[in-house]
Amino acid sequence: MFDDLESNTNLNVSFGDYERDERDVKFLNDAAEMNMKEIYLGELARKKSSTSDAKELAEMMVEEHTKSLSDLNVLTTERSIALPNGQSDDAINKHHKLSNKSGLEFDEAYTKLMVEEHEHALELFEHAAADCSDPAIRTWASSSIITLQKHLDHSKHCYEKVKKNKDLTSR
Repeated sequence: MFDDLESNTNLNVSFGDYERDERDVKFLNDAAEMNMKEIYLGELARKKSSTSDAKELAEMMVEEHTKSLSDLNVLTTERSIALPNGQSDDAINKHHKLSNKSGLEFDEAYTKLMVEEHEHALELFEHAAADCSDPAIRTWASSSIITLQKHLDHSKHCYEKVKKNKDLTSR
């Protein structure tokens, strides 16, 4: 009877007047993990960064991803969706790798990671804005894209400056 349950990716779960798609729930969980990871790594970077560019980027990540996570919590609370309450293995591993670096090496690794993370986040949110079944989730995902693009652009700018600075000091 339940043999096909795992392979069915289009399951809907009904909660009162609201019917939610499990893909929406997966996106919300992925978005929560992403926001928590950016905050976690940003807090580390606030402490360990040696350049003003990396420190400024870290401040932006902590501040804006905290706001995004707060908005997400409102959205999920309204839908009785539980979010993860701890860091993912991926976040812990990346934090550990960064923790072992210092100086410009840390700044370069952190800013490069923020570029990679925000490229992935943009892809995730663009898909959700187009594909989620809940209009409020699509709207939230869509409205987040502008901020994520700003983060990506700023991360790229910081990465290039830190990399250039590192290249100049290693000569």
